[in-house]
Amino acid sequence: MMLDFNDLVKKHDLKINGIIHIGAHHGQEHSLYESANAKHVVYFEPHPDSFARLRKNLKKKQNTTLINKALGSSEGIFDMHCSRDNAGMSNSMLKPADHATIYPGIVFDHVVKVPVSTLDKEIYILDKSIVECLNCIAIDVQGFEMEVFKGGEETLKKVDSIFTEINFRPMYESCALAEDLDSFLAKFNFYRTDTLDTGAGWGDALYVKRK
Repeated sequence: MMLDFNDLVKKHDLKINGIIHIGAHHGQEHSLYESANAKHVVYFEPHPDSFARLRKNLKKKQNTTLINKALGSSEGIFDMHCSRDNAGMSNSMLKPADHATIYPGIVFDHVVKVPVSTLDKEIYILDKSIVECLNCIAIDVQGFEMEVFKGGEETLKKVDSIFTEINFRPMYESCALAEDLDSFLAKFNFYRTDTLDTGAGWGDALYVKRK
């Protein structure tokens, strides 16, 4: 996450009860969530190696749920396009597009088949006490954000804030751009309050639900 999570929580007076983190990688943000007093964090990470590292890193942490799946608009087993470079942080359900020219040192040289579910289905089967506290989404899925949101419309009705990576150029094939996310999330009364543009075709954003 490039945005300063704690600063934005304070700036917008966000009450972070529980977090759904989609595209968890190794759980690097967990200390931030602890500092925000999140009661529970649900992590989704589909890549088997990254998930193993995530589980190792968080094995002593209370109030976490780890799910070894990708999320999308439909269910099935799909290809994840992977790189051994950049610690796998550029892995995506989409094929690279501008990413290949902007970051030529990150080579996507293999595919891993991963299980894909929908956000609404996965949240529905969690314990009710967990579901009731989840009011924030953090998502880093390398251009696949729109597909995740399409599979999570009921969940979007219940959360208050979304920290997400956004794209200003087609970093991955058919990926949603910032304005696409703006339009889609506006249907659920979210507006983009803060944006960090890396200057390399992508960035981070915070969306907050209008009261």
